Amino acid sequence: MDDDPAIVRYLRHGFERRGYRVTTATDGVDAIELLRKQSFDGLVLDLHMSEMDGWSVIQQLKCFPAAPLTILLSGYIDVPATVTAVRAGVYDVVEKPVTIDDLDRRFRKGWQGTDNADPAPRHVEPLRDAADRILGETQGVRHVRNQVRSVARFPDLSVLIMGETGTGKELVAEAIHKLTHEEQPFASFNCAAIPEALFESELFGHEPGSFTGARGTRVGLLESAGSGSVFLDEVGEMPLALQPKLLRALETRRFRRLGGTRDIPLRARVISATNRVLDQSDSEMRSDLYFRLAGFTIFTLPLRERFADIEPLALHLLQAFAARYPGVPTQLSQAAGDVLRQHDWPGNVRELKLVIEHTAVIAGGAVIEAEDLQRAMRQRSSHNPQSGKFPVFNSGEHQSDVRGLRDVERDMIVAAYEGSAHNLSLAARSLGIPRSTLRDKLRKYGFR
Repeated sequence: MDDDPAIVRYLRHGFERRGYRVTTATDGVDAIELLRKQSFDGLVLDLHMSEMDGWSVIQQLKCFPAAPLTILLSGYIDVPATVTAVRAGVYDVVEKPVTIDDLDRRFRKGWQGTDNADPAPRHVEPLRDAADRILGETQGVRHVRNQVRSVARFPDLSVLIMGETGTGKELVAEAIHKLTHEEQPFASFNCAAIPEALFESELFGHEPGSFTGARGTRVGLLESAGSGSVFLDEVGEMPLALQPKLLRALETRRFRRLGGTRDIPLRARVISATNRVLDQSDSEMRSDLYFRLAGFTIFTLPLRERFADIEPLALHLLQAFAARYPGVPTQLSQAAGDVLRQHDWPGNVRELKLVIEHTAVIAGGAVIEAEDLQRAMRQRSSHNPQSGKFPVFNSGEHQSDVRGLRDVERDMIVAAYEGSAHNLSLAARSLGIPRSTLRDKLRKYGFR
């Protein structure tokens, strides 16, 4: 970002020749607007501009959940100002005039930690801790790992993980748990998958006689987790009637089983996840419960905002699959990498994993080629509910040519569920049926 068009053209041309995707702005106002709309791995920022200078942009960057690695350009180096900039989150300050080679080297060093590191490593690094299971080397992913390590030091603090379907929210929750109290239980609870009538019993437990059929005592997940973690996935689907009880449990760190009279201490950390914005007026989440759940908030990024991570992630997933099934390909061709980078990945890492494993099964050689990926994507898209290509009745003359209604319904249900990366709400919307109906259909066909 610079208000000198000549410098902007020079930087853009130089970075694009080195394979970067570049977006430019000529003032701080435009830059902040761009940063609000999408994530960037790096930012070159001129200190002195006519409208909203570099210092103002730096202060604004503190409000973003995943600020880019920032290099500040200045006409001269002032040591006190440099120290102030670094403390404010700037990675480096460079005196003008600058060269693309110098900026490229500094970005690579900042992203990877060494002067000669490849920005897209094609090998698996050894894990230092559970946070390293969150794969990726873009600035946003490193920020998530740092957040996980930070919040792990506060075992009573509730954590809310927000992000699109398939972005690894449960992986983040597991990493927090392992860094906090790995030896304790990790109890996972999908709020969208439990019928409302059983919700309270599953989460809080129940006493004998508390409802019809309650013959014995049941220990709920909040209790069975002990001093570990309870992961509430799709927390936005929690029934409104039960939200006050969870709120009270979080506020007092005590709760009662359904039908019980004895207070039970809540020792577990509560980690929640959602793919929806819960603090909006149209949300069915109580605002007081939302703020209690969001003691610390982590945002997981979609793959389209982690462009540089796509190929390394695909390679990791491929090699993990090959470790389980020897004989499948273990490498990606350069052309295959290009295909991966051209796809939007609406299902994010979950979709990438399914595509890579599908491709590994159908590929013929030791290296996955572009044609293999394209064939796998075509085969998967033919079953995607959003493509409109659902299985239909055949119009043959003979009764044997016509598939049964049950078979067609099953295919449509499965296609919608798998095509939405197992997101119950999204699949139900794509089919135009209530979520409860879809849940019952999935159970009917043995998928839940």
